Amino acid sequence: MRAAVSEAWNSLEADPRRSLAVALSLGVLLRIPFLSAPLQPDEGGFLMVARQWTADGSALYGDQWVDRPPLLIVIFRLAATLGGDPVTLRILALLFGAATVVAAWWAGRVINGPRGALAAAVVAAAISSSYKLDGFALTGEAIAVAMVMTSCALTLDATYSSRTSRQAVVLALGSGILAAMAFLVKQSFVDAGLFAFVLLSMAVPRSWRVFGAGAVGVALPLVVTAAWAGSDAGPGLVKLWNAVFRFRQRAFEVMQNATDTAPQDRLNLLVQLFVTTGLILLSLQLFAALRRRAENPPALRPALLVMFAYSVAAVLVGGSWWSHYLLQLGPVLALGTASATRRPLPRLGPRVTAAAVALASIWACVTGVRDVANAQLVGTTDEIVGLYLRDASKPGDSVVLAYGRASVIETSGLSTPYKYSWSLPVRARDSHLTTLVATLSGDSAPTWLVEIGEFDWWGLDNAAFRQVRASGYHVVATVCEHDVYLRDGLVRSLPPTPSCP
Repeated sequence: MRAAVSEAWNSLEADPRRSLAVALSLGVLLRIPFLSAPLQPDEGGFLMVARQWTADGSALYGDQWVDRPPLLIVIFRLAATLGGDPVTLRILALLFGAATVVAAWWAGRVINGPRGALAAAVVAAAISSSYKLDGFALTGEAIAVAMVMTSCALTLDATYSSRTSRQAVVLALGSGILAAMAFLVKQSFVDAGLFAFVLLSMAVPRSWRVFGAGAVGVALPLVVTAAWAGSDAGPGLVKLWNAVFRFRQRAFEVMQNATDTAPQDRLNLLVQLFVTTGLILLSLQLFAALRRRAENPPALRPALLVMFAYSVAAVLVGGSWWSHYLLQLGPVLALGTASATRRPLPRLGPRVTAAAVALASIWACVTGVRDVANAQLVGTTDEIVGLYLRDASKPGDSVVLAYGRASVIETSGLSTPYKYSWSLPVRARDSHLTTLVATLSGDSAPTWLVEIGEFDWWGLDNAAFRQVRASGYHVVATVCEHDVYLRDGLVRSLPPTPSCP
């Protein structure tokens, strides 16, 4: 058995194109069962923001405020234009995943020829498509990872494989552009920029033209974004800066002071996933490979160490610790696996770890099919509540969910007059519910108010909010343990209360 597996792996290493095809096929097969899976909360939320985004809104993106850079919302605007259904989003996620695999294969080939290409591509496919890490979904992490991986491949090619100085300059320019684009999808993704900075500044011989081209590449998307933000069509530089950077400090303070156990539970799960998905094996392999200085180009070792240290720190400092945060480790671990193939002995190590991670993702896919089948049969809670609101509403109705669940708004098809549709911005920017109370009592008061969880979560409920509820709204249904309120004076034909999972 071992001999057969080794022979099959050797044959793939001997045929680089076939090795790429196998890695791409692995990534596609791991995603196919989830093409029509219900939208994830952030997917639905970002779609909702993208659909209503206009230049004349009062908040960061139209009339909605979200702490994400604009390129992410642009991509979801594209998804909305293409249909905005789960299959459309899954196909876009698949395309970004395929780009990640191709870039990993390319980077691995620069590091150690066909052997490095196969190992890196298999690892990238397994991690980026892992069901346990929400790899099938169109998340900011999945999009940014594709850009980081491609940027790293361009940087490596510019440093070690370019035949001419002009070619190296063009590759470095592209690398810088993609590094900045990853940052403009999610602001914690500066991995590619750090990798390029260390690699290009320590490479021998050092080329300042290549280094400068990379810097220009980084600057271009940032300048374009700043120009848009400062124009009449943008929200203003101050609003963008506050949302993308200053808000993170306040959000971190809020999360640190939270008394609920959900964040700690997610951190515990994150640690478990780090082990069960095989990421811990890849991390140990990375350090083992980089201990042997003579077997790697001098600049590659510090570049990978800095990139790994930053990626781990970014995952941990994120504070919310959702499982898809671990996708950020994918590019550096794929590069580390390629680096490990340079070791003369044991050659078997990278093969075993790559295969182990692939098997872990395959098993996660098998077990995940059952979960998704149940969700499609019964529906998720968010989907059920959203569909109930859609069926109960009339044209022109609007809704507010306290406190946040943007995906429900997207499913309902309703608009919302309240600009904070995620719980964290409510807690950080409207902790006294001043804006919420003003919205519920103002001229644009929503038709519907939905209690997501409990009004007193995080201690937010207060006298003013209770008063506006009591004087303006009444409960008309309870859907999946969520109370649904209708504004006083309005009458709606209510559908039967649905069953819940």
